[in-house]
Amino acid sequence: ALELIGQPEGKVFNTTPTRLDANWRKLCEAAGVENLTFHDARHMAATWLSKKLDPLALAKMLGHRDLKHLLNTYYKEDAASLVEKLD
Repeated sequence: ALELIGQPEGKVFNTTPTRLDANWRKLCEAAGVENLTFHDARHMAATWLSKKLDPLALAKMLGHRDLKHLLNTYYKEDAASLVEKLD
């Protein structure tokens, strides 16, 4: 992202939470998607990213201060995936 936008000073996107919410709802409606909140999409992205990033990097990216919550919510690996990482 930084390669695309350079080193921004201040806000990258000049918008408000209200405007973001309105845009999210419009996009969902245009796509025919019902009952999908921005939080749902953020959770899904965080779950995918947890497979690529270590917990500290993900916490920094998402703004989490509580690693315990982050680990309990996004890092749910089964034995097979842990073995795969050891290969």
